[in-house]
Amino acid sequence: MPEGPEVRRSADLIAPVLVGQPLVEVGARTKAAKAWLADEPGRLTGRLIERVFTHGKHLVVQIEGGTYVHVHLMMGGRWFVVAGTPQSRERKE
Repeated sequence: MPEGPEVRRSADLIAPVLVGQPLVEVGARTKAAKAWLADEPGRLTGRLIERVFTHGKHLVVQIEGGTYVHVHLMMGGRWFVVAGTPQSRERKE
């Protein structure tokens, strides 16, 4: 399980790529998050990412309009930065 310093390192690496960029696509894995996305279609897409920070082992993404996305990397979670449009899905590591 990623510990606090590892989560902080992840935030430090993805923040320069995400901050100031609009959300193009939003997905979820949990039932509650999927239900929220279904009830609020398009509510987050197009909004700018304002900040990426950590709180303990939790990664938080602040989105324009006062919305926050909470991420817990669980046992082996990770983020990828992809080049180009969402359709290209080329992974940069």
